[in-house]
Amino acid sequence: MKLPGDYKQTIEEAIRGDWYFLTKRADIFILPVWLKVGFSSRSRECHEVFGTNISWLLYWQNNEIELYLHAPEYRKAILNVTPRLYSLAGVKKQTQRLFAYCEDATKRATAFYDRDLSTYSNEKLLKLYKTIIEPYGLSFVNGFFTWCSQVLQKQVRSAISNYEKKLEKLGLTKDEALGVLINFEEITYYKQKEKALDELAKAFSEEVAQLPKLTANAVRRQSRPLDKKIKSFLSKYKWVGFDYNGPVITYEEVLKSVVQRDEKDHKKIAKSAIISACKFSPTEIEAFKAMSLVSYAKDLRNQTDDYLHYCLDSFFKEVGRRFGLTLSEVKYLWPEELVALLKGEGRYPRKYINQKKEHSMVISLLDGDVTHIYRYVGQEAKDLKEKIFSAKSADEKEPPVVRQEIKGMVASPGKVKGRARIVLSYRDINKVGQGDILVAYMTSPRFMPAIVRCGAIVTNDGGLTCHAAIIARELKKPCVIGTKVATKFLKDGDMVEVDAEAGIVRKI
Repeated sequence: MKLPGDYKQTIEEAIRGDWYFLTKRADIFILPVWLKVGFSSRSRECHEVFGTNISWLLYWQNNEIELYLHAPEYRKAILNVTPRLYSLAGVKKQTQRLFAYCEDATKRATAFYDRDLSTYSNEKLLKLYKTIIEPYGLSFVNGFFTWCSQVLQKQVRSAISNYEKKLEKLGLTKDEALGVLINFEEITYYKQKEKALDELAKAFSEEVAQLPKLTANAVRRQSRPLDKKIKSFLSKYKWVGFDYNGPVITYEEVLKSVVQRDEKDHKKIAKSAIISACKFSPTEIEAFKAMSLVSYAKDLRNQTDDYLHYCLDSFFKEVGRRFGLTLSEVKYLWPEELVALLKGEGRYPRKYINQKKEHSMVISLLDGDVTHIYRYVGQEAKDLKEKIFSAKSADEKEPPVVRQEIKGMVASPGKVKGRARIVLSYRDINKVGQGDILVAYMTSPRFMPAIVRCGAIVTNDGGLTCHAAIIARELKKPCVIGTKVATKFLKDGDMVEVDAEAGIVRKI
């Protein structure tokens, strides 16, 4: 593949200012995030892969986290990685490295999977925990290239725009076609889970229809085969979509998914049909293949997060039991505080942990080849954050809301009207009814019950390979991503139109 001549300009336009705002999430605590981000900040492998270590700024306020990347290093990392993304062999090699670290971390984490840890000594718990952290950190480092694909994303969107007339003959928009072309063939647990639900729905459709009340108890009493299959499904997939804090998939969710499974036979067009009709150049085909590998890498990285944090939750709960802390209090410790606790070298009173819950900040700053870590708690963290971002440049500030509409990137085409439902965490998914517009910072696999019901998806953040984009294309739901301000612009109950042809979300 030939690297575009303007790729440096594309990177400069994409990553502006001093601190680049990556995302905001709800219900994300200190320990799970800093395990990997803190490791990557100081990792020698990060420097080897990206030509630089990358400084981060993470800010917590009342169970919400804001993540920022130091723009100078982030730009340098993208500049160094982009040429490798234009070699299909290079993308495959990086994906294979990621896969190896994900596999290693997953195997090690299994030591905590559904185990009774109460009989383990503090020393044994700590030893097992430490064996997981390095491969997990390295999986994050090697998966970071998925955040460095801005140039490749721009190129594939530009390339597909040249074939609109040919795609019309196939009954496809350019965005639908792009979704097919960058979809990956590799099987992840997310795909396995959805396929297993489809098979359950198909195998038990008649039986489910005859049940008088679709409750878990009714199924257990009247359909032993379905009950057995649901339990088997949960034993294999309950952790999928756990994200950082869960909860796991429940029996009731599986039953509801089986009942509500979309029975429409979406017509799927094969990649080969699109390639044959459009007669893409070899360079364009390679670009689509490279982008599909980036999509796969992102799924693989997220899948590893799910499994690791499901397993680690058992460990964190046991630590809390031993030291009189709740699960969330354990998750508000810094990693070295957790280690000190198990070694008997530290005690952390609730007052201190509650201060961290209200306001906490960590900054990793690169000074030459050395990364320095600075942490702040309580009012000091709040004051410093305000000081750092009080003098934002115009480029760093959120774009103003113009009249009654905002703009974003089309991830999956279509037009639909509905009531906006703001979903900031898993706790909010029950707000989303049939045909509602799901509005979020970004989505995760735990949002799937709401995604299945919604009429369209709108997010603040994300790119072509984000979860919302991939799932929306798969389910053929209109989706607009990267609006920056959707969760502020819209309120629960607002009547909105999602125009995912033009990338516009408007109040009506």
